[in-house]
Amino acid sequence: MKELNKQFILINNTRPLAKRLIYELLPSVSGLPHRLSDRAGAAAMTETLNYGEDSSLRGLIHPHTNTEGIIKDTLIQRPLINSFVNRALRPWSKEKKLDAYDLVNAFFAAVKDAFAKDWEGHTATTSRLLHGAGVARWVMLWTS
Repeated sequence: MKELNKQFILINNTRPLAKRLIYELLPSVSGLPHRLSDRAGAAAMTETLNYGEDSSLRGLIHPHTNTEGIIKDTLIQRPLINSFVNRALRPWSKEKKLDAYDLVNAFFAAVKDAFAKDWEGHTATTSRLLHGAGVARWVMLWTS
């Protein structure tokens, strides 16, 4: 199955297939080109943030195959990639992904608690905090 997913990604990555679908498959595949393997770690953490039992963002992230979420997965993945390369999460970029997850999860829990009235029961259209521009701003805080 892993080989099938790898071939699917490598073949369809150059065609106009939804990139978000490809990114969603990345955590289950190894041996990818460097440009895709960098994104695989961010995609894996995003998946854990969305489906983890203890996650402060459980069910809130909108990957390609789950339309229930309200925060697009790429809004979380892009800053994670940047942070693993040269910012706050760099010390955990190679081995300690679990510690990095704890740090990111704690940050989102703090944002959720601090801005509860703008978070609970809202969507991207009813709260600037959950809108793409708002997410980009508060995500910049933990990636710097």
